[in-house]
Amino acid sequence: MKKFVIIMVSITAVCLIAAVVLTALNQGSNLWDRSRGGWETAIEGAGDAVDQTQTASLEGVTNVSVRSSSDNILVHLGDEGEVRVHYHGTIRSSRRNVPVPILQMKETAGGVTFSLEHPRVAGGLFYSRNTVLDVYLPASYAQDLHLDASSGDIYIEGYSLHELACDASSGSVAIRDIDADIVSADTSSGDVKVEGITGGALVANATSGSITGGDIAVGRLTLDTSSGDVRLNRVQGDIEASATSGRIGITEITGADTVNAETSSGDIQMSFAAMGQDLKCNSSSGAVRLAFPRDAAFGINFDTSSGSFHSDFPVTMTKTERNSVEGYVGRDTNSVRVQTSSGDCRINKN
Repeated sequence: MKKFVIIMVSITAVCLIAAVVLTALNQGSNLWDRSRGGWETAIEGAGDAVDQTQTASLEGVTNVSVRSSSDNILVHLGDEGEVRVHYHGTIRSSRRNVPVPILQMKETAGGVTFSLEHPRVAGGLFYSRNTVLDVYLPASYAQDLHLDASSGDIYIEGYSLHELACDASSGSVAIRDIDADIVSADTSSGDVKVEGITGGALVANATSGSITGGDIAVGRLTLDTSSGDVRLNRVQGDIEASATSGRIGITEITGADTVNAETSSGDIQMSFAAMGQDLKCNSSSGAVRLAFPRDAAFGINFDTSSGSFHSDFPVTMTKTERNSVEGYVGRDTNSVRVQTSSGDCRINKN
């Protein structure tokens, strides 16, 4: 009986060893689960080039969408009547026979979408990519364009569109010389740079990045950052700006009937080339510094917990208390309201 048990244990051990060896061999020749993808392109060695192109007609198209996960998206002037996307670069891996993403193009009624289909990999995907999506779009295209790069950068310049939307989770967005009814840029941990923007509205959100640029002339600007700064120069249009732990600095403001700026722990610095009707600034622990034209006329209302007030303009006071100042310069047809917790308020002449 004892001899029988020893024999059975030995057989079991041999079977287990054989199973492990066969599994390892199978993984070595078939590392990737291709059951759903049908991948035709694979890296033979440790690294290889990727070169794929998809083209679609723009006839009847009112929306072009390009989506990527970790690749930069760059928009270039292209041939009339078509949009072309070129996916190229190098993918490297420590394993052999690595399937690469495939550039897909899908046409719908009034729209065309370019995206990368990624392989389904047993046990996870381990490789690095140095790839880019070049988008070739004619200058005559004037409809909607949506660019989405999760962890890549986005760059576009020189188009007149109906709507431009750029989303990058951990990449940066650069938009230059764009005219559109709506321009929007959204990043989580990257910066937003906007220059030469004209049209209806500019909406920029950067969770932990900064918003910078200039030469902006739109109907309304909406700017929001959590831990970055807002720094813009030569701005025309109504402004709604918020920075949780960063600074707001906007200079040479014109054509702004309403301005609303708010920070939690940063300063607010704004200079106006032309006086607006309604200006509100609110800072919890930062200072507020404003500069107006020398012939500016406005009413001033300043409330603070522990800050001080200074004005280069002669202010006719209507109320002066320890933590509050009310008055006017010239006349009070325009309104300036400033509130701080522990910051000062300074009003200077340009």
